[in-house]
Order: sequence, then structure tokens, then C-alpha cells
Amino acid sequence: MRISSRWLTLSLAVLGLTVVTSPVNGQVTHHFAQCAVGGGATTIFTVHNPGAASLDVSVELIPSNGSAGFQTQVTLAASETRTLTYGGTAGTLVVGWARLSAAREFEATAFFRIAGLGNVGVLPGELTGELKLFAFFGTGTRTALAIANPSDTASSNVTARIFSMAGVYQGQASFPLPPRNHGAVYLDEAPFNMSADGYLEVTATQPVVALTLRQDSNLLSSAPVITAQAAAINGYERIVTTENFTNLAGTHSAQASCPSGKKALGGSAYIDWLFAGDRPLVKLEDYPSNDTTWNGTVSNYNDHSVTGAFKVVVICAK
Repeated sequence: MRISSRWLTLSLAVLGLTVVTSPVNGQVTHHFAQCAVGGGATTIFTVHNPGAASLDVSVELIPSNGSAGFQTQVTLAASETRTLTYGGTAGTLVVGWARLSAAREFEATAFFRIAGLGNVGVLPGELTGELKLFAFFGTGTRTALAIANPSDTASSNVTARIFSMAGVYQGQASFPLPPRNHGAVYLDEAPFNMSADGYLEVTATQPVVALTLRQDSNLLSSAPVITAQAAAINGYERIVTTENFTNLAGTHSAQASCPSGKKALGGSAYIDWLFAGDRPLVKLEDYPSNDTTWNGTVSNYNDHSVTGAFKVVVICAK
């Protein structure tokens, strides 16, 4: 799968799924900003009924263009947990969003598997008109935004203000999101056109549900966006570690860690400068070491050594 800058318009009808109407208003609803079915993609929901009586749960998968999608209903016995699987190798890949509804409280998570990109876990998202997400780019690394307008009737005008990691305003992008529509787009493509690590402050005139997607080579992962209600996060701080390497012929690692008691929201590593007498074969990787520390590794696979520096950045919740 390649997340496209085009708002996708495929219909779930190509998979032979039943087309029905949307759930009844007034129910307890969990929204998922991204799902994928068909063409090698499978979406799996795990649902749990914590009550002492049986519960009917409606599952609706909605394609990106907001057209009528697939809906089914499952009945969970008291305290029952069930796994629901949709998609597979047959049909055409369809990307969109999902909502699960019931008459009273229930619990749900989503998990989608895409051939060639691995497995991605997704939690229900909050409906919000204001959110923030961090964007990281580098060798083999890209960040994307998945966003959906769950309203059946009202359009949402979305505006994203773009900032550098230093907090310098870089510009903004705006686009309409019609009722029930969804988009998944890399942030280094239109309409955002980001070229370096940074963050977005997003506002929407109609509440939306959103998710951050990060691709590292052939691996895809997800991260929730930050909202005013999320985990009591009321800000962030940026910690940077700069490491120099001289005549590097192997691997050099560095870490950036959050202050005591702070959690890492994300991180990145990038080469600050590089000198070599020929064209080096250098690989840069970054990943979380734990929930407070980000790790960066630069490796030289050439016969000739190189000299330079790289920076490791971690974004910490205040």
C-alpha cells in the first residue's frame, strides 16, 4: 500500500460487501480514523461487552469518498470478547475509516494488516475541532495524516498551520472534508508539502477524527494525535542531542531522553553534516528505546571512513 495524496474514492462494493445505511443516532460510538480491506489488507476489530446483559454492536466500514459502505451487526453475550475480521487477499485494496456503535458502553480496538507494510494497531479516536501532530522525515522515514469527517450531513473545513521543530511558522494548508469523507496523505506531499521535521496545529469547523501514520521503509505504525483531552498533555518540549563521529567505519549511536517524569511523544534523528572523500554508503536509523528515550544510529557500510555529526531529537510531554 502507498498512502496517496489523492483523497481516495474506491467503494467497498467492489469487495461484494452489503451496502446499508449508517447507525442510528444517540448510540455509544467509537470512531477509527483508518482502516484497510481487500487486495492483501485485513482489518481486525476486537470488541468487548463489559455489561451483565447481551449487547448488539454495529460495525460500519466507510470508504474514503463517504459513499455507503459495509455494515453488519454482532451480538455479544454478557462479558464476551470477540474478534471480527474483514478483508483479505481477494478484491481491490480499499482504504477508509470505521465506526462501531452500540446502545450502551463497550470497548473496541482495531488492527489492520497490509501486505508489504506489516501490522498497525489503532485505538478509537476522539472527535475534535483542534488537534496537533508531529511530523518526521529522513532516510526511509515519512509521516502521514489520516483524517475523517464522521458527520453524515455537515462538511468540515480543515486548516493546518505548519511549524518547524523550533516553533517557527512555516505556512498553512486548507482543504474541505465533505460529510463521511476520509483522507490519508503524506505530509511531504500536497497540500502540506513539508520538507523537514516539524508539527501541525489543525483546526476543523466540524469535529473530525484523526491519526498519525509513520512509515519507516516497509514498516508502518500509528500514533494518536494530541487533543485538548488527551492524557492531560498541555504542551511539549524538544530535547536535542548532537553527536560527532570521526573516521566512522562501523556504527555510532546516540540518545536523547526526556527529563525525569516526562513521557516521549515521538522523536527523530538526522545527519547534521557529513564529509567523505568519496560517496559513502551511510544508513541512519531512529527508534524509541523506551517510553522516555529516543535512539539514533548511523552506520557506514563503505570501505572508506566518513566524518560528520548527527542529531537525535525527542519530543517530551510537559
